[in-house]
Amino acid sequence: MSSALRETISNAVSSFQERHGNNQNSNPHLNDKASVLVGTKVFRKLPLNVKLCKQSLVKILFLLNNGRDEFTEAEATDVFFGVTRLFESNDHSLRKLMYLVIKSIRVSEAESLVVTSSLTKDINSNNTCYKANAIRTLGCIVDGSTAAQIDRHLKASILDKDPFVKSCAIICGIHIFESNSEMVKRWTNEVMECVKSNNPMVQYHALTLMLKIRGGDKLLLIKLANTLNSYVSPYVECVLIKFYVDVLTSDIGETNERQVICFLKNCLLSDSLITKLEACKAFVTIATDHYEKFKNFDLFPYHDELSSVILILKSFITSNDRFVIFSGIKQLFSLSQIMSNFVEPLNNQLEMLLKHDNRAISSLAVGTLLKTGSESTIDNLLTRVVGVLQDSSDDFKLEVVKAVEHLCIVYPSKCKLVISFLSKVFQSGGYEFKNATVNSIINIINSVPSCMLYGLDHLCEFIEDCDYSHINIQILQFLSNVIPKTPDPSSYIRYIYNRLILEKSDVRAAVVSCLAFISLSCPHLNKDLCVILACCLDDVDEEVRERAKVYYKAIRDSDTVELGKLLDLELSYDVAALSSHLEDRVRNGLCGDKFDISVAIKPPTRTSTKESNDSQVIQQQIDYNEIIRSILPELKDLQLLVKTNPTNLTEDEADYVVSVVKYIFESHILFEFLVENTLEFELKDINISLTPISTEPLNIVGVLPIDHLSYGQQESLFVLVKYNNNLTIGCSSEKYLLGSYGITLSFNIIESQDYDPYDDTYTTNSMSLRGGDYFTSWQMDKDTFMVEWEGKDLHEDISNYGLSFKSIDKAVPGFIKFMNLTVCHQSSDNFQNLLLAGKCLGTCKTLVNATIGMSSSGCILRMTVRSQNKNVNKLLLSCIE
Repeated sequence: MSSALRETISNAVSSFQERHGNNQNSNPHLNDKASVLVGTKVFRKLPLNVKLCKQSLVKILFLLNNGRDEFTEAEATDVFFGVTRLFESNDHSLRKLMYLVIKSIRVSEAESLVVTSSLTKDINSNNTCYKANAIRTLGCIVDGSTAAQIDRHLKASILDKDPFVKSCAIICGIHIFESNSEMVKRWTNEVMECVKSNNPMVQYHALTLMLKIRGGDKLLLIKLANTLNSYVSPYVECVLIKFYVDVLTSDIGETNERQVICFLKNCLLSDSLITKLEACKAFVTIATDHYEKFKNFDLFPYHDELSSVILILKSFITSNDRFVIFSGIKQLFSLSQIMSNFVEPLNNQLEMLLKHDNRAISSLAVGTLLKTGSESTIDNLLTRVVGVLQDSSDDFKLEVVKAVEHLCIVYPSKCKLVISFLSKVFQSGGYEFKNATVNSIINIINSVPSCMLYGLDHLCEFIEDCDYSHINIQILQFLSNVIPKTPDPSSYIRYIYNRLILEKSDVRAAVVSCLAFISLSCPHLNKDLCVILACCLDDVDEEVRERAKVYYKAIRDSDTVELGKLLDLELSYDVAALSSHLEDRVRNGLCGDKFDISVAIKPPTRTSTKESNDSQVIQQQIDYNEIIRSILPELKDLQLLVKTNPTNLTEDEADYVVSVVKYIFESHILFEFLVENTLEFELKDINISLTPISTEPLNIVGVLPIDHLSYGQQESLFVLVKYNNNLTIGCSSEKYLLGSYGITLSFNIIESQDYDPYDDTYTTNSMSLRGGDYFTSWQMDKDTFMVEWEGKDLHEDISNYGLSFKSIDKAVPGFIKFMNLTVCHQSSDNFQNLLLAGKCLGTCKTLVNATIGMSSSGCILRMTVRSQNKNVNKLLLSCIE
């Protein structure tokens, strides 16, 4: 907004206040709905009284936009048809108000079609004012199905000589695109002509529509943007900046990426404030996206550009215009959340904004300084924050709490000051804010043990005043763990006891458990705790009574073993299974019979193969030759070359948990599928089928199915495969069995003895045979690796690859998993170096020196392989290819 326009508005406001006695509540259009409806009768009187019609239209618009008194359907229809009579007038200002009301009032589709012919007539007139406003009105009242009726008129209007008409037609297309994109896409040539227009607004609107029409073709749009005139308006530059930021997340090639960054850098040098601001926002967005992906800025390629952004934002926040200041401080606040070191040099300027009379500016200044401020400024900052938070949004309050917590951890000497501040603001927010405040104090106590007693005192005050049961329970759980570590645990018992008297039943139950936890670590308090628990033995709530009874008995008898079992949060039985069996007993009238608790015992906890590298050792050893003979009796004993670790084919929470272990022999492979049933019914005759995925079928010699599988049990199903064409493998083999296979289990389900079994199938994730499956581990340190690396008679292969990973943190473990080799050394540089070792088929020594890093084109890998056989190198490289 220009200073001249702002001055004009200010003078108009002052003049209005002088005429109306400086009464801010005075409004000439503040009428009730009834009087407005009465005033619409003037539309039906002939000849039209233009002045009265204008006044009535203004009142209708005020009422529609005020939102307090909405028209009923009948009232809206009556007003709408009354307004349509004003098409007879040739007064420009009256017609403009008429168009506004038609756009604003909500009527049915059938009723809105009544004015379509009148609006179409205006579109075809020679009056530019009527033509442009009629187009804009039509764009608001037509939908996707009726838009085709005005397609021809809009298409012609886009090529109109008048820029105002052109812009209105394009804006209409932008609205219609959401409901009838196919129609608008046929305007491509006409819109393209407007993109090349010398009129700033026509070009701006045309480019906006073109980005919608060709939004999927990023490269074409980049070429289009490059063909624009050397001078474009600030509005067009802003549209291009937003578009370029969007395409930077796509694979547009290094050349186009350089062009985009060059354009953004040029926009930083623009004379237009809005262009500069949009360019700054672009680089802040790019930095934020990079941080969300990689969680660091080690490989961020635009540090120099960000330095330029900081200088521009510095000029913004030192401006005399509060709108410019707000724009700058908002971007600095966003940048401080991820790169506080970049914003820190502006702390002096930011501190001057703490006293700014605009609340939004001072609030953002506080939030930014909480991320970048020094230890000496914390006291002043927290004093300012208390006043700022009162009128701030909940989201901003949460950001402030996180920032204050971070400050306390960075400067532990200020922990008491920070905790005191959090206690002051605790009462000023709702549930989310209070919960975040409590979590922050708990985190501070855990991170800075020296402030534990001070923090506990404030938490005890919180439970005295907090109305949210969940927060009180959370605090009580924390207190039960921390109070025994204090010098005088008995001093906190009073606060906990008060909750028994004043709180709801769920909090009282938490208090009982809290006292039991304290007793477990502080047996010298048992006498006092028994007195308190005795008060709960007659509590009106059953949960509180039952907890108090079992804990009271264990504490009274000093039975710490029993008390420890009662407080163990890991249940040894399945609550759902127990509940189901008890309900069955009640339905069948078996309540007097002895109950067997074993029906609800939890099955042993499964260890995920994804997290365990020792699962090969843990897994029960099997006599694989005996299994093979049961499948194929005539086969002699085989020499095992490699046994893989179990690989999960399903999630741990699946109905049927399936994993596979591969036993590799010279001429055969034995697959052991471990199947676990987690559903409460039995499975019979479990079999399996393996379907090749883009590879040759397996030569299956035989299958050893599972006869019966009960709930919670795990059994093994075996499949014996022979290499095709009588192939035998060794270190010098040129061909190995590789590929992916779909896995489908088939079985009978027995839900109950009262129902017949029925057939069912279950498909797991595909199983892969990779090059890494043929390697065993080879443990050594870095020095030994380097000695082996320089050994003689080793064949070397070097390859470069582009990986699909978005960060090094994900690329490194993913690469190690694919290789299935032992890690001998791993660096922690920006480009990570990995030294891996293994033995192909247990005998052929294999070494890998790999470097993984991030570039502008993505994740890259350079891998050097050395082994005793060149075919082994090819096998290992196939893991990546």
